[in-house]
Amino acid sequence: QYHVFFIERAETPKINVNTATKVELMTLPTIGEVKAQRIIEGRPYQRVADLWRIEGMGQKTMMSLRDKITVH
Repeated sequence: QYHVFFIERAETPKINVNTATKVELMTLPTIGEVKAQRIIEGRPYQRVADLWRIEGMGQKTMMSLRDKITVH
């Protein structure tokens, strides 16, 4: 006899770009050491869209981050 279990995948918590460490920021897709440092230096952010002002944050990067980050 076999039992089938369905495990609900917990939603991964979003990373707060206003409080995350450089190491935490570097776990995000396309964010390396340089971009992580630029994010830290650009704080505080009122909206996720404020990240557009960071050098190297293009449309591809923003699209890959949009569901993974928060400012609150």
